[in-house]
Amino acid sequence: MNEKQFSQSTINLVDRKFLTISGVDNVKDVSPSLINLCAMGVNMSISGENMQVVKLDVENGNLKIEGKIDNIKYNAKKEKFLKRLFK
Repeated sequence: MNEKQFSQSTINLVDRKFLTISGVDNVKDVSPSLINLCAMGVNMSISGENMQVVKLDVENGNLKIEGKIDNIKYNAKKEKFLKRLFK
């Protein structure tokens, strides 16, 4: 399966109620309080209340979310302890 690579990712948040993200590779988990996704190869977590995915366009990598958005977090991978130790 060929994964589509996007050249850029944008985040547009309006009044903490309407969130649009482009460059979305996939959506991993959706609940009313937490949405986990991958955009441009980087994991993201969006937390809030009463959130729902309004539109997911996998072909173009666009995601629209409605609800109360409290936090948008990029989850960078941390190096393992032993790898850092032996650098």
